[in-house]
Amino acid sequence: MVAKKVAGPAKSEVPVNTQVTETDLKHHSQELGYFGSLFGSKENAPVYIAGLIAVIALFGAIGVGIWGPTPERAEYVKMLGGIVIAALSFIGGASGRNQS
Repeated sequence: MVAKKVAGPAKSEVPVNTQVTETDLKHHSQELGYFGSLFGSKENAPVYIAGLIAVIALFGAIGVGIWGPTPERAEYVKMLGGIVIAALSFIGGASGRNQS
């Protein structure tokens, strides 16, 4: 007995418009607003803002560690280091959430 090949449903080609028009770009930029143009869409903005905070706090900790007042230097570095760790933890959690 020979098995016959049964043809499945025909695949239809659907034309896709990949061209982005100027009105699409203008509409998208209006949806984002001022902060959206700086930090991206609402899915990416929290991660970018946390990264910016981490970088600023890291430079602040380095600056305070080098030029800060001697008695309070350790406390400032601990505080800014905590901010850096919190921001990096947020970034790690947010990126793990987006991959799921």
